[in-house]
Amino acid sequence: MNSFTRISVLLGVMGGVAASLAQPDAKVSAISSIARFGPVENTYGYSIAYSVCNDTPTTDTLAYIASQPRHPIIGWSVYRLHDGRLDQIGISWLHHTFAALQTHCTSCTATGSSVNALFPGCASPESSGIAAQGSQLGPRFEVNPATGAFAYPFSSPAGVTGNAIHKLCQIHENDLIPGALYFLETQIVHPDESPDTRTNNRSYRRITLGPSASLLPTGPTVVGSSALDAWRDHALGIDTPDPSIAITTISIPNDGRVSLAASATETSPGTYQYDYVIENLDCTRAIRAVTIPATDASMPEFHDINYHSGEPFDSTDWSLSTPSAAIAWSAETFAQNPNANALRWGTAYRFSFTTSRAPVAGAIALDLFTPGSPDRVAINAPIPAPLCPADLDDGSGLGLPDAGVTIDDLLYYIILFNTGNIRADLDDGTSTGTPDAGVTIDDLLYYLTRFNAGC
Repeated sequence: MNSFTRISVLLGVMGGVAASLAQPDAKVSAISSIARFGPVENTYGYSIAYSVCNDTPTTDTLAYIASQPRHPIIGWSVYRLHDGRLDQIGISWLHHTFAALQTHCTSCTATGSSVNALFPGCASPESSGIAAQGSQLGPRFEVNPATGAFAYPFSSPAGVTGNAIHKLCQIHENDLIPGALYFLETQIVHPDESPDTRTNNRSYRRITLGPSASLLPTGPTVVGSSALDAWRDHALGIDTPDPSIAITTISIPNDGRVSLAASATETSPGTYQYDYVIENLDCTRAIRAVTIPATDASMPEFHDINYHSGEPFDSTDWSLSTPSAAIAWSAETFAQNPNANALRWGTAYRFSFTTSRAPVAGAIALDLFTPGSPDRVAINAPIPAPLCPADLDDGSGLGLPDAGVTIDDLLYYIILFNTGNIRADLDDGTSTGTPDAGVTIDDLLYYLTRFNAGC
């Protein structure tokens, strides 16, 4: 299938949302076990046993129609937390379920034995052996996660079946580091869910690295939480959270959602390590560039995930650049390559650097990949303090400094101040530029003084 055909299929899927009044709430309620396959060329494949739960408070059933695009599909990924940094190290294809089993989830109220629908409060378990069958694993590029619509029957560009790790969650042995923490994240997609019930479609479970690269589930399945939550929950050790890790989720207009987890740590006096992990939850348009305000960034790092088994997307690392007062990473544009390595749904990329600047409240810019409006959005995150406090915006309204002080900066600050945004907190009344976690007239006077001084 060529690029044009793939794009046409996706656009068709985007417009083909099944009209349904049902509002079930599909979740992966349990990650039970993990089966290991391979290795093939030093890479292992993993499938999982899991349970799908229809956790709706209503009487709506969850369709399980195997022969139509009206059944749950589930993907899984593995994340590694090592030296304080979270990286996605493995990603699977999508398991297409085919029969509902009415076991207990919350308060199962099955009124029949139909395999074509999962009743409220009921769960349907799947074994790791079934989840490993290539004939039941479909690609991600034919799915619109923002609507839940997907092409069916699905395609397999590199063959329905293949080697021992074909279509499974593939992890290279070099990415399995003893002593690191690991998490398995699942994501469920179903066309009958509403935007509200899709917000909890991720679950994670902590896993440990066992003998011969086996992965062993440990602790509970955390339903409705992502790998970004796992980072915060275990950042200071097992079950020891770090509340300073900021997690922000935004909705892309007429599309899905993107989450950002950010950490700013003083690694030595006057040196700060910044780590940003951006996870595309269900945004179909994807992300192609990230711009972070930073004036003296050094030691940059980028980490992504490689596709496999015939998924058509490129895996070329993003390019690094240093525009004025910022550090940026970017992939090719859609016009240059429709299959470029954009940050697509179900994946998380990490962007890291060090600087001498302490963190302040700010925002970073995300450029969207597929053409549309808007083409750029901002997401709140801690950023290195700018060299010039009066330099807040480049005229885009996204809160990105541009190494200049103009009327755009003043107008942007007035908006922040009038809305009580914490980013307007600049001074505690001492005129030293020391924030005090409040927005008062002192902050406005301090800003005006710096603006009039040109910095």
